[in-house]
Amino acid sequence: MSVITMGGSVFDDDSAGSAADTLGSRIRSARKKQRLSIRDLSNRVGVSASFVSQVELGRATPSIGVLYSIASLLELSLDALMNPMEVDEVAPAVISNTRSAGASAIESPVATGGLPNVQRAADRSRISAGSVTWDRLTNTDVENIEFLQVTYPQGSESCPVDDLQRHSGWEFGHVISGTMTVQVGFTSGILAAGDSIHFSSTVPHRLSNVSNEVCIAMWVVVGRTHSTTGASDLFS
Repeated sequence: MSVITMGGSVFDDDSAGSAADTLGSRIRSARKKQRLSIRDLSNRVGVSASFVSQVELGRATPSIGVLYSIASLLELSLDALMNPMEVDEVAPAVISNTRSAGASAIESPVATGGLPNVQRAADRSRISAGSVTWDRLTNTDVENIEFLQVTYPQGSESCPVDDLQRHSGWEFGHVISGTMTVQVGFTSGILAAGDSIHFSSTVPHRLSNVSNEVCIAMWVVVGRTHSTTGASDLFS
């Protein structure tokens, strides 16, 4: 399993320092390709320049909210951050207004004679920020779509209650086990196993687990990287 770990997750295959270095290097590479200075990025994210520098060096751990903000500003999907490729190959997602590019990415076999694009459980890439983890469920980048399994242990959250997330795109969630508290705008509720939800990611939102058991959910984000292709176009 390819793991990018923040916060000392037990899922580490290598050292936490090495994993943090990899994530930081990918952020730095994408920032430079966007021709942004560390100060530019820090001002837009709302953190100090020294903190961004420490993250890029693998010496500091960004919160989930900060990581989401960085990815959105650099037009990076979580797929790109989790992609097991060389750091220099990580680039902002290519945006397309057609469905053909995404379809070809899904349909192209990655192994002769095998099913197309099978992601084996043992080979997943994973990001862990604090106690929350994201498992990438695709073995290649698919334009405008992030397909993830998310794990929220007891007491974990996607962002603080006074700093809700918002970004481009649409989110689709399905709870596999446990319960998840979802806040979208001024409305909140609890999703139990088998429940699903979808909403515009431009509306401030927050995910959390206030129960006594781990919550595991499937999560899909469509169009995080400012694509003009909407969810209705992709799924029509």
